[in-house]
Amino acid sequence: MRTTITTYLGLTIALVFLGLRPALAQQSHEVEAGQNTLLDAIAMAVPGDTLVLTTDGGQYLNDDELKPDSSLSLTMMAAPGLMKRPVLINNGTDGTKDIIRLYGDLTLIGLEFDGLDHQGEQTKYGIRTGSGSGDAGDNVKKGYVLKIIDCYFHDIVHSSDGNAFRAYSMTMADSIIVRNSLFFNLGKEGIRVRDEDSDRPDFGFFNVKYFEVSNSTFWNVKNDGISVYGGFAEADPNHDGPEVVIDHVTMHNVGHYFLNLKGVDNATVTNTILVDNYDIVNATNKTLGAPWMVEGSSISYSDTLNVSLGGGWRGGGDPTVMNLLAVDPMFVDAASGDFTLMSNSPLIGAGMDGATLGDPRWWPAGVSVPTVHMVAAGQNTLMD
Repeated sequence: MRTTITTYLGLTIALVFLGLRPALAQQSHEVEAGQNTLLDAIAMAVPGDTLVLTTDGGQYLNDDELKPDSSLSLTMMAAPGLMKRPVLINNGTDGTKDIIRLYGDLTLIGLEFDGLDHQGEQTKYGIRTGSGSGDAGDNVKKGYVLKIIDCYFHDIVHSSDGNAFRAYSMTMADSIIVRNSLFFNLGKEGIRVRDEDSDRPDFGFFNVKYFEVSNSTFWNVKNDGISVYGGFAEADPNHDGPEVVIDHVTMHNVGHYFLNLKGVDNATVTNTILVDNYDIVNATNKTLGAPWMVEGSSISYSDTLNVSLGGGWRGGGDPTVMNLLAVDPMFVDAASGDFTLMSNSPLIGAGMDGATLGDPRWWPAGVSVPTVHMVAAGQNTLMD
């Protein structure tokens, strides 16, 4: 398992690096691990810069949150060839800590965000946007883009709080894209983009236009794994809200709704494993039910074992539901964070177009993404 993920990191970073190489040759800066080395590098960065973190498994300690300016369009990435991810940590003394305070476009590749709960330390956010005039929230770039690729977020807990990412109200992202990432041991929601629901509910306000999570895993998360608000509690055909795409995601021991997509009438959930609600596993007596999805959205080709005591849907209107399973996925060792499917798992080949369900990193050896062939109309084209 560890070898597989390490190799996966090296390959992913190498491919991304090759794609970015022309830009990196002009505006890349290597940063070694240490106290405030990354904080200082960001202070010196100019728009379009890429910070390449070069220390294998090194701890990038900062005594304050990292605050890239809204004008930067910054990329932070692990150097190609590293065996272990560079680790970002806020070791400051602030009572409410976050690792990155987001104000503009940001791309993160191959990094680890450690909130240090495993050492008894508290961190409230891996990444959060600015919020309110006192925090320059009104200076958060309108239509910012956040890309999180091949990153880990873990042990982010602050009392009953703790989010890998939180977008505050009165902010708007053009797109939030999360791929090939892990989220575990979190004190509240994994990804929270729903504050308009509590601050300005039913006025049509929301915080992201396009939201995607794919090929990723969430476990030991005390609240929703993913929470996105659509602007209204019910589906509204006259409202142009966010588009949400969730594909090939694995969630285990995740609380509340697993997926809280309240009012999102353009959400598509496919090839996903949602099993063993945290509130059932830990007997919290506050289980609220299966994923909150409304009319206009759909969930299909997914496993939903033990998502709620009653198994019923919650929310304004029923989503389109197709090809749902409620079976044991047969993980190798979920308690230890190994969600590899056993070779006889019923989820192998059970997905759309014959794909296997869940995050592909956990597919057993020999299982691959099915090939899709495009066939034009014509005489015998389909036969051929």
